[in-house]
Amino acid sequence: VLGETWRDRGYGGRALENFQHAVVLAEPAHQQASLVWSWVGVAQGHLLRGDGDEAAVALAHADEVGDSPVGTSAATRERTRAWLTACRGDLPAARTHVAAIADAMQSDGVIVFEAVLRHDLVRFGDAAAAVGRLAELAAVIEGPWIRVMADHALAVASHDAALLQLAVDQFEAIDSIVFGAEAALELAELHRQAGQPRPAAAAERRAQRLI
Repeated sequence: VLGETWRDRGYGGRALENFQHAVVLAEPAHQQASLVWSWVGVAQGHLLRGDGDEAAVALAHADEVGDSPVGTSAATRERTRAWLTACRGDLPAARTHVAAIADAMQSDGVIVFEAVLRHDLVRFGDAAAAVGRLAELAAVIEGPWIRVMADHALAVASHDAALLQLAVDQFEAIDSIVFGAEAALELAELHRQAGQPRPAAAAERRAQRLI
């Protein structure tokens, strides 16, 4: 759980440390569900640090362990596979994969996990496909995290620099720094497209600070 908390905040090294510790504990205890989940977490930690090769090795270990009896564990593994696909540069395939998992989670009623998957679609370049559903989910899920994801999706889909700036502020305020950095880079690109180099440079500096 600590690994997941660090992962969702964007701290790849700390996530990796906790998930690797969980692997060490789970294997001799024959905790298959925890072992699958932990190896997947190791893969996610490597991906947050930009190391696709190590992530692929960890994901292969998760596959070798087999299936987990925990339903969201399989979805987490497939989400990670989509991340790895994106890391290798194939964003269309990553979007297709993550959309299918999100649809499955919607069908099963696991709406919090569905929301983060829909937000992955935004991160992978298809905000239009996610903005409507994220708005629906933000209306029924408590807390700021999903609400900020919905705001981010709307900002990207509508090319709204002011709303995107607000999303960066909100992500940083809740210490979701990886999403904040990504949104800041999107804001920089939006300013560049509008012929505004000074705010673009400021957004890039903010992204680097968050990174």
